Amino acid sequence: MLIPTFRMKLISLALVLCFLAQTVYMSPRASADGLAAAAAGEGLTLVSNRQSESAVIWWSKASESEAAAFAAEEIQSYVMQITRTEIPVYEGSVTSKGVALLNHMDSALLIVSGEEADALVSGNGPIDIPAEWLASANASLADAADDSFAAETQQNRMVLAGVNERGTLYSAYELLESAGVEFFAPAFDYYEGNAEYVPSSGTLTVPDMNGLSEPSFEFRRKYVEEGWSHTAENLPQLIDWMAKNKLNTLVVPYDYIAQGNTRWDDWREELIDDLEKRGMIVEVGGHGFESFLTREKYGAAHPEWFVSGYNVFNIANEEAVDTYVNEVVAYLKARPEIGIFDSWPPDVATWPPAVLAKFGTSANAYAYVVNKLHAAVKEQLPGVRIEAIAYATHVNPPSAEYQYDESVLIDFAPYFRSYRDSVFSPANQSVINQINSWKDKFEGTFTMYEYYRRYAFHSLPVVFPQLIGQELPYYKQFGMDGIGTYSEPGDWITFEITHIILAKMSWNADLNAQELIQDYIQSRYGAAADEMEEYFRLVEEAGRSIYNSPTGDMNNATRVTEMRTKYLQAKEQLESALTKTADGSKESYMAERLLWNIEFAIADVSVDYYRLLGDNASMAASRAQAQNVMNAHRFDGIILQNSYLIREYISGYGNTNWIYDMYRGELKHAPMISTMGTYQSNHLSHIVDDKNDTVFWSNAAPLVGDYIGIDLQTVQNVKQIKLLMSKPDKPNDYIRNGVIEVSKDFEEWETVATLSSQPEADLTVEEGTEARYVRIRSTAAQSQWVIIREFAVEAEELEEPRDELQSTIEADRNEVTAGENVELTAGFKQIPASVYALEMTLDYDANVLEFVSAQSIKSGLALVDSASSAGKLRIIAASEGAGHALEGDLQLVRLSFKAKDVTDDTTSTVTISHAALGNDLGVEVGALPASVDIAVHSIPVGIPADINKDGKVSVGDLGFVAAHYGKTSASPDWAQIKHADLDKNKVIDLPDLAAVASAIIEQ
Repeated sequence: MLIPTFRMKLISLALVLCFLAQTVYMSPRASADGLAAAAAGEGLTLVSNRQSESAVIWWSKASESEAAAFAAEEIQSYVMQITRTEIPVYEGSVTSKGVALLNHMDSALLIVSGEEADALVSGNGPIDIPAEWLASANASLADAADDSFAAETQQNRMVLAGVNERGTLYSAYELLESAGVEFFAPAFDYYEGNAEYVPSSGTLTVPDMNGLSEPSFEFRRKYVEEGWSHTAENLPQLIDWMAKNKLNTLVVPYDYIAQGNTRWDDWREELIDDLEKRGMIVEVGGHGFESFLTREKYGAAHPEWFVSGYNVFNIANEEAVDTYVNEVVAYLKARPEIGIFDSWPPDVATWPPAVLAKFGTSANAYAYVVNKLHAAVKEQLPGVRIEAIAYATHVNPPSAEYQYDESVLIDFAPYFRSYRDSVFSPANQSVINQINSWKDKFEGTFTMYEYYRRYAFHSLPVVFPQLIGQELPYYKQFGMDGIGTYSEPGDWITFEITHIILAKMSWNADLNAQELIQDYIQSRYGAAADEMEEYFRLVEEAGRSIYNSPTGDMNNATRVTEMRTKYLQAKEQLESALTKTADGSKESYMAERLLWNIEFAIADVSVDYYRLLGDNASMAASRAQAQNVMNAHRFDGIILQNSYLIREYISGYGNTNWIYDMYRGELKHAPMISTMGTYQSNHLSHIVDDKNDTVFWSNAAPLVGDYIGIDLQTVQNVKQIKLLMSKPDKPNDYIRNGVIEVSKDFEEWETVATLSSQPEADLTVEEGTEARYVRIRSTAAQSQWVIIREFAVEAEELEEPRDELQSTIEADRNEVTAGENVELTAGFKQIPASVYALEMTLDYDANVLEFVSAQSIKSGLALVDSASSAGKLRIIAASEGAGHALEGDLQLVRLSFKAKDVTDDTTSTVTISHAALGNDLGVEVGALPASVDIAVHSIPVGIPADINKDGKVSVGDLGFVAAHYGKTSASPDWAQIKHADLDKNKVIDLPDLAAVASAIIEQ
């Protein structure tokens, strides 16, 4: 197996020496100083001091495939993000004779460094790749499973090759992870840039990679399924994350349960390019014989095909089956991107008596249909596979005469399993018996449709990292061929740990789950890792305790009390975690949102807690609190508003199809879930549809505090509020006494009008009123129900505060030893259009730093002059013509300084004290100053690696460094141990161990 992703822990001199002498394998999260190799000469340098030292060459057998080229571009993109330096990408070619020898790979990447890179890219056209460079990787891929990849480091180059195009792309992401990049979550908009971690360094050396990596499961899926919060905008973000975590199959309904809300055709045009360039398998279908054989189309001519009271068509009628098959084949022919079609009966399938009489069981009838479809597709669309689901009425295998063709995929859905217990425990013996029955009778592809994230959890933090760690190795050992679970974006943050751990172990089920979980928590939450580890322990235990069935053990007072207690304890852990994270950091972003979610969870479980105690007042208060949190945070990635959640709080919630429109931005405003239920089909979206003849109509009279309102989704300047209640034939159905209120945060509300016996209001709001939420709240009980015809708000987006032009300056490192060089980069943020010249003056302490050189790092920008004297440096640069205008956020100049010989440790601040830009009209624009601190350490007297000061460097010194390995300047004993931080980067890490080991060897 490929080994570059485990966390290296050195516990002895022997391991250190082995490390120095052999190939370097680095952790996914690189060391704080950035990614430099631990010892000179180890690894492959891609960028040095923000200068490209490498090139990426891609090659593919398939000229039409985009995956290999995309893989190379991904490496280029992330190297740019890490180093702010572009490394070139080239297409490669292999002779036809060489291609014939490369019979186990479809494509490859070559990363070449140093002089070899210069030599290879000096010509024009595709780069000639000697086939022998790829021969060893090709041999490694012999008999490898689909999606496998091989890596090999050869002197100044690295070969990354996939048995197929996906494998090559996965190898690129493996390389980036070895460089410290973390792909935590899809880059959904609400993550606000916190979905990934990308380190920053002026030098990038990646560790050597050697070996073969193969997936534990052939199919690694994400299901769109009901798709409440999936959109054309966030599905590409999901696909991107899937590829980065080596998931290979996106499953989208043809038309989820024939409702017209979640359909492949609504998104296919937007998604095909993103899927194809990642080589992703497209799987379409799902619940819905009725989607292809519809009563509307065929009922009049063939009433015998449909049996009243049953949702499965009359499979006993051969013509009906053939028509279903023909409809599906025609659909697939028109959509060549589909690789797998899911032929499933309706959800909660009911089978006509004639069908059961003919076939004996629903499983037999189902298999008959699927096998007929499979035969037709095999003949007309070779390469497309058919999938059937083992679920509910057809969870058991059919009898031998109806058994599925072995080319059919079977997806096993253990809907009724307990998550209180592992799948291999006695409590789930029925599940294992069913799997064994399938394994005995069916030798084809058999995958797991797991409910590790299910809708019935209604956004409670029911996460299963530990359970997944126990079960994935078991599923692999059991011979399962795939695994997948739901992928709703709406509450991804709540379930992020479930998604990432499942993805990692879907690729490699042999990973040490405990280390994987701890590694994720440490990487994601940093200084708050201890609190977050306890938080995840508490919420997993709470969720597993309750969910021994699909809807949970919510009538068990002991279990509910335990869940509530653990959620309260989890809240304390999150509050403590926030005290350890910096404001505005990725860590605080995540902890804050999980805190919002746990507040929702506490209120939610308190509804059942007080219900079981018979405390109706506290139950009502908890229900209101849960709804408040939901309304405030349903667009923040922690709560998914859907029917599963609404039914927890409202008796009679009506048609919820409008929620799909809300998440997809198709409503004028987002209605807030009312604390009153809905009468018949008079649902909430009618208050924002600009139609007077459609209404929201409650199914009960309002109590004091009940409200109805809308969410503008951003804070805006509110101008006008128009509220139309009641209707002519129900003139008294309105909130008789209430207030219209506005709020920015759902916590502090401002009253803008008081209503008494007033069914309509048209308000001009006071100038300067800013709000996101607008509602009418009842202030007195009444007997009449409530009708709202329209709730309209006229508002304007707040003007974005215009950022002032800001100069910027950064250092490749903030600490150096006397005699060493430090590289600074200077530039600007928010450069306006049509800028062609710049001037800046920098101040620094000439007793500490010596100016060495300056150069432009922006193509087309020439350094006209630089002058330094007495701690002041002046830089003037100009663009080389109209095609090289400056705009946006740019780093423009690299400055090199040398640390002078100082007697004591000291710090020099380098400040851009004056900066200005000139545009095409001759106008000068000044910029705000910027500065960076550089700590300069004096050269230590004596032997630097002599940690214990006994006059020599020995294993005793190494033992001291190893004992304090991993400690940082934040450690309580730092003052006593910091002399072991030989490179002064404020952490005792691998380079410090390597320096002591090298000194031992050199003596």
